Amino acid sequence: MGEKKQGSLSKTAIISYGFGGAATTLIMAFKNRFAMNFMTDIAGVSAAVIGTWMMLITIFDAINDPIIGGMADRTNTKWGKYRPWMIFGSVALAVVIVMQFTNPNLGNANLIYFIIVMVLFSITFTSVQVSWQALNSVMATDPNERNRLLASRQFLGLVASNAIGIFTIPVITYFGGGAKGWQIITIIFALVAMSSMWFAAWGARTKDYKDSIPNPQKMSFRGNLKLILNNKAAVLGGLSLAGFQLARNVLSAADMYYYKYVAEDVSIIAAAASFTLILNFACVPFMPKIVRMFGKKKAAAIGLLVHMFRPIVTMFLGTGMSRNIIILAVVMTFLGNMISNFALLAMIPDCTDYTEYKYGTNCAALINSAMTFLQKFGQAFSTFIVGLVLSGAGYAADAAISGQVVDAIMANITFIPMIITAVTLVFLYFYPITEAYGRKMREELTVRRQQKKA
Repeated sequence: MGEKKQGSLSKTAIISYGFGGAATTLIMAFKNRFAMNFMTDIAGVSAAVIGTWMMLITIFDAINDPIIGGMADRTNTKWGKYRPWMIFGSVALAVVIVMQFTNPNLGNANLIYFIIVMVLFSITFTSVQVSWQALNSVMATDPNERNRLLASRQFLGLVASNAIGIFTIPVITYFGGGAKGWQIITIIFALVAMSSMWFAAWGARTKDYKDSIPNPQKMSFRGNLKLILNNKAAVLGGLSLAGFQLARNVLSAADMYYYKYVAEDVSIIAAAASFTLILNFACVPFMPKIVRMFGKKKAAAIGLLVHMFRPIVTMFLGTGMSRNIIILAVVMTFLGNMISNFALLAMIPDCTDYTEYKYGTNCAALINSAMTFLQKFGQAFSTFIVGLVLSGAGYAADAAISGQVVDAIMANITFIPMIITAVTLVFLYFYPITEAYGRKMREELTVRRQQKKA
């Protein structure tokens, strides 16, 4: 009521959608950055063992994610199709993330506890994220409006990401630096994330309500899987997104070890986050313009190359980097992260349109679940890589750090993400939706949809 419109979307709808990005980023980025360190250094679980289990759980995701995506596509309640999953799923997710950062003190049984929690996290996070992401395709069909939604998502998501860097270590330190501090900061983040997702669901109420979105043709799990695997755009777009997440999260998962044992200054985390927060405010408004200027594929490639600034600088300067150089490298890599993340996420609605264009069915949540699975695969595999490399070098919590362990940490910060990025650029090269193809596809889909309504 009384809202100023921007195209067919109100400013409130655009901003509230972005709060969903804040919620999912706050939970997932916090988990990716600190969960492994918490489980190894606080709960005493082996880095290699927990990394392996995180990897194995992604096999479960291969079954879980398409099922949840298909269920969300066929949901039809008084709250709409996707919003119920966001509202109720975010409550369960808040509980599970607190469990993830709670030390049960069960001795050897700690591993079993964390395996159960990680499975629950997979289910609850997927139910929230794929439903929220599907709203992008539902709320807007115009690429410029979709970019505004993505800009809102990225801006608030990066605010959340920087909040993690600024507040996590100081709050934990204030409460004594142990398990209690971790639990308190997690409860704070969980409540903020849950409230943000509720606001996102409220903002989409005029687009997602009972009978507002037609249900797709019902297909079996095998049919859903076939639809995804035959979808060249979804596969290559998903692999590009997974590769980016893998490179980014190898850096992220290794960060705490790097600052703690190589730089020997964990305060760099908060200092760097302060600068990246400023960069976020300055640059996010220009992300849609950058994508329009270069196109999604080229913008993503440029971002991936800039994202490698820190690994390259660290490889050449070694362990003796000054605090200021480390912060500069982090800020430059963050800039590349912003560009590539925005461009790659902008491909997801295109992949949904591609599915409708090629196969005649609109399965927004199913396609988003496939992309989310590949994204989570990249995230989980990153902890497997970091844990395997650290354990191979003989890392053990609270033990003396040898030269081999330092080399392992440096490998996780340098050439491992560089190799992953090179492979990702190959996937991106073969991604089929160019800007010209995308325009043609959307024009034909508009005609088809109008004919169906007539």
